[in-house]
Amino acid sequence: RIDAPQRAHAVERALEAPEPAQVQPPLRTKLSTTQLRSRKDELYRRVQRRCVDSRMRRTIKIAVRVAPTGAVQAASVIGGMASTKLGRCVRRQAEQLEFAATQEGGFYNYTVRIR
Repeated sequence: RIDAPQRAHAVERALEAPEPAQVQPPLRTKLSTTQLRSRKDELYRRVQRRCVDSRMRRTIKIAVRVAPTGAVQAASVIGGMASTKLGRCVRRQAEQLEFAATQEGGFYNYTVRIR
């Protein structure tokens, strides 16, 4: 049997304690090299499936700006391949990447070598 003061104290503790589902781990300040490498691998797979239609050999450099939420804010091709069909396709595929959420987001350059 619980008396009134103990019951009131138990209710206060229950109100103060967050539920386990509401507790979020702290965000990293920036992405790890493993995460960046895995997104580069995903970009290669996307480009091979959707952009390459023959046996071409090209190198495309792409700059990706990532928001703190992990979504790509902007992607742009660096250099002369920006106005080509392949360059536009690589840019579209890079815009669809999803990164892990971080405190600051980031700006990353990738070199995609199509062989």
